[in-house]
Amino acid sequence: MKKLLFVALALFVGAGVYAQKGKVNAAEAYIDNGDLEAAEERLEDAYTHKRSVDWPKTYIVAAKT
Repeated sequence: MKKLLFVALALFVGAGVYAQKGKVNAAEAYIDNGDLEAAEERLEDAYTHKRSVDWPKTYIVAAKT
């Protein structure tokens, strides 16, 4: 039971860490599809999160807009 709880907790923590980086990837997809307004919304969310603000890909994708 403890092992199952540990695995579930690890999955939730891991998902939270990568959630904001997913917004950067989504913004890149929106840029590729030509929807710049939706991309800017996703990037603004990424700028406010501490994990994605230090990620270089955030600024690379932002430069494409």
